[in-house]
Amino acid sequence: MKAFLGISIAALLAASPVQAGDTWTGPYIGANLGFSHSTTDVDLSHSTGAIFYNDPFKPSQGSLGSDTGFAGGLEVGYNYQIQNIVLGFAADVAWADASNEGKYTTPLGSQWSMSSSPDVFGTVRGKLGYLVTPGLLVYATGGMAWGQFNVDQATTFVDGAGKQIDVGGRTSGNFAHIGYTVGGGLEYAINQNWSLKAEYLFLDFGSEDYQLTGTTKPGGSTPYVETFSADQQMQIGRVGISYHF
Repeated sequence: MKAFLGISIAALLAASPVQAGDTWTGPYIGANLGFSHSTTDVDLSHSTGAIFYNDPFKPSQGSLGSDTGFAGGLEVGYNYQIQNIVLGFAADVAWADASNEGKYTTPLGSQWSMSSSPDVFGTVRGKLGYLVTPGLLVYATGGMAWGQFNVDQATTFVDGAGKQIDVGGRTSGNFAHIGYTVGGGLEYAINQNWSLKAEYLFLDFGSEDYQLTGTTKPGGSTPYVETFSADQQMQIGRVGISYHF
């Protein structure tokens, strides 16, 4: 493996460097790896689950704890160079190791907890860049962001004296979000075929109404439904490598 990596790196370095006459025009594929920081804002004001009409939330809005984890994915795109300007588009799919968790306590002491984590997400973006040198591209990017999120919820009821009287409900669901993304980055051409980049993206997946289904107790048979809305956001810092055809 070490010998293979050594040969690969040597091949990259030995290839012809980018010069003034070369062009960034053409398709490319790539991979990236970095960190993600995710947040989830929830609105319980229109909740129809048992906990809402048993013990209304005050306040009814808040944020789950944010989480930071690894993120990585694959990308395809196309660039078109006009003198020092590079136009392009990119589409990527990625996965993140992050889970936002939070717990709400009602005035009487009942507890409502939730966890939210992205299963998969991606973007479809336009790019506008400027060549500082023939091999160094500075660019801005923006477009559509999409994501699929797994959400789990649990409720525990207490009486007026604070004594637990019921485990309440256990619900879960998987929900799609569509929003927007903006960001920018630097990309350096090692040679005519390979480039390295560093990129930052802010992704707002928008707010969606959730309807989670489950049972009143773990292992129970009585159906239980909880509804609320949530806004999912994420920030990504990553590095990547691309092969240009």
